[in-house]
Amino acid sequence: MASGYYRNGKKKDLKWAVQNKEGRIEYQKTLGWNYKYGFRLSRKLCGPYTFYVEASWSGNFDGKAGLSLRGEAPARIVDSRWTRNEGGEDVRKTYQFSYGELIWLRLLPKG
Repeated sequence: MASGYYRNGKKKDLKWAVQNKEGRIEYQKTLGWNYKYGFRLSRKLCGPYTFYVEASWSGNFDGKAGLSLRGEAPARIVDSRWTRNEGGEDVRKTYQFSYGELIWLRLLPKG
């Protein structure tokens, strides 16, 4: 976490932005010079997602003075589904699959 700074002897608000890997701003917030800013990644956003967090006095984000973040969380499967077609009903208790038959497996992680 970081806090606001003095600029040219004056207390100035900081503008914070969180950008995705394409550089699009996902979230932006302006806080007073004496506030701290924190960014928390939910379990769902951990893994292959990268975020870039940057602060600016002017509100112009140039991508040169921030932090790249990526979260890690233990994988936890809370439900699974075996189906005969994509998005179908779970049939593992009512249907016996044969060797070579196409099976769709859906794993639902805790999020």
